[in-house]
Amino acid sequence: MGIIVISRGAYTMGKEVGEEVARRLGYNCLSREELLETSGEFNVPEVRLLGVDPPVLENMVYWKRRYLSFIQSSLFRRLKEDNVVYHGFSGRVFVRDFPGVLKVRVEADLQDRARIAALREGVTQERAVGMVKRIDENRKRWCRQLYGVESATVVGSIL
Repeated sequence: MGIIVISRGAYTMGKEVGEEVARRLGYNCLSREELLETSGEFNVPEVRLLGVDPPVLENMVYWKRRYLSFIQSSLFRRLKEDNVVYHGFSGRVFVRDFPGVLKVRVEADLQDRARIAALREGVTQERAVGMVKRIDENRKRWCRQLYGVESATVVGSIL
């Protein structure tokens, strides 16, 4: 069974890495966005959670559980297909107890990430640095509140 899970920081080109790895290996490539396309069958409005500040999320236990169950179920169903590269925010959390899964973390220097953000978003380098830092902090809070782990940037490059 070939399963590779790639987690990534914002503006690290992790999506492109995941897609290229899948292409070279002849694997199916799967993203979190693709999982969310099937949210209708689970009746889980992700937008209801994504727009919520983490402290408020704690009070939304019902929606939090539904969202987590949905994402996990959708991911597991797709991973059973074999030969899959999954890239997406916090995918490593759901497969942390799976044996035989290669878990990779894609990171990049803050200034490099800001350069990419500035180009993509059409903002100055200075503003892009602040934007990337805010995204990182939001992801860390989301990981603590939603997944019960300390950080989106877990130890090392390969877990």
